[in-house]
Amino acid sequence: MNLRNNVSPEHRFYCADGSTFQNLNELASGLRKMRPEVFQHHANAGNNDFRNWVRDVYGNKQLADQIARAKLSLEASQIIARKLNTTGKRAKRAMKNERLHKKIHKHIMRLMSKYRKK
Repeated sequence: MNLRNNVSPEHRFYCADGSTFQNLNELASGLRKMRPEVFQHHANAGNNDFRNWVRDVYGNKQLADQIARAKLSLEASQIIARKLNTTGKRAKRAMKNERLHKKIHKHIMRLMSKYRKK
């Protein structure tokens, strides 16, 4: 699943303080404001609900493991934000490359057309 996508309603993350998160951006934002006791409720020595959600719903074990190592909610938020930012930059670069390839292809086709006319 794309890390920027919303999850279906049955896969939302339900937080102990009553907030719900339907995507990683919302989770990162919520973690920034989260009270320490709420974070500890979800991320403790016995369990890490944030890791489980990212791994099970988004299928991203690497990001899930990074989140599990976070000791503070702000740290977890920053890990997610960095990943989303990296993913966004990669997608923009791919789109830019695709546009460039289309322009090059169009130019080559134009040159070939001129060459054939000679």
